[in-house]
Amino acid sequence: MKRGIAIFLLPALFWLAACKKMVTTQSSLSPAVADSAAVYVAGGLFETNPATGQQVVRAICWKNGAPTMLTSTGSSFATCIALSGSDVYVGGMLATGNSSDIAAYWKNGNVVQLTDGSANARVNAIAVDGTDVYAVGSITGANGLPVATCWKNGMQTTLASDTFYSGANGIAISGNDVYVAGQLMDLRSDASTVIVWKNGVAQAYTFYPFSYATCVAVADSDLFLGGTGNLGDGSGNTVTCWKNYAPEYWATSSNGVQVNALAVSGSDVYAAGNTGGFGNNLMAHYWKNGQQMPLSGFVDNGYASGIAINGQDVYIAGGTDNSTGNDLALYWKNGVPVVLSNGTDSSGLYANAIAIEAAPRAY
Repeated sequence: MKRGIAIFLLPALFWLAACKKMVTTQSSLSPAVADSAAVYVAGGLFETNPATGQQVVRAICWKNGAPTMLTSTGSSFATCIALSGSDVYVGGMLATGNSSDIAAYWKNGNVVQLTDGSANARVNAIAVDGTDVYAVGSITGANGLPVATCWKNGMQTTLASDTFYSGANGIAISGNDVYVAGQLMDLRSDASTVIVWKNGVAQAYTFYPFSYATCVAVADSDLFLGGTGNLGDGSGNTVTCWKNYAPEYWATSSNGVQVNALAVSGSDVYAAGNTGGFGNNLMAHYWKNGQQMPLSGFVDNGYASGIAINGQDVYIAGGTDNSTGNDLALYWKNGVPVVLSNGTDSSGLYANAIAIEAAPRAY
């Protein structure tokens, strides 16, 4: 998704969602409508194999509401998306049929495998800089713990040792600098520390224990992180945005809160995330410069997992359960929900990430 407390919350959230129901329903909700921009959403479908009764996850890339299945056999999971020129990149993982998943991304629907399946691995974020493709995530080390990892054009670099539990959750590129955001966790004390790797060198936010970063953005000379902070005063976890290492606390809850995605437009900082959780219903939110902004419909028991800005328009990817109990994938445009599927012949959908292109392209 991110701590023992909820390490990698978003992936964990959706795998749990996959197990909680197997429902096939007809919804009365309308599918996505036409948009002046090309709207790409990465997510997927939970479906039940009628022969075995087992649930399978299929990665999907939607363009303006039209789904493209990224795999036809086996399970796959989409976590992130990036656009570059005429190309669409979706990151995630492939199931191997054993206990290890393969870190992978799809370029225009064609899969590129980054690992061989001998160790469990996944991609959490992806970025493209010219001809270079960067993917970050984790791979299981020799001692069985996930290790933060960056792949550049398929070449793997581990960012931490396997002594601690670590994960790489977000990536941003500015000039010649590559920033990777994540966390380092000491399982003995259940303490998680925010980490930024700049060109592979770790920079720890050592004053914020029990915290983690899910995403990163760079604008001009400013570095922004989003995730969860903890004040250490017993008030609980806090929706947090760090600007140049200084934290801003936007919402606090004893039940768990976090930023899942960041976007910067001009002088404005936008974040999508959640409050609630850990036994309570999640609530989807987004913030602009620390101010919580309205989302209509599908907010309760919902999640907000991705964000993109196009001019004056704000797009939030996420999902929820509809009134029949069937999971929905959707996005909000300026706070108004757009449903990506009506639920027919599916046991649920999810949406993890969103990207916008002003001029439509062929896909």
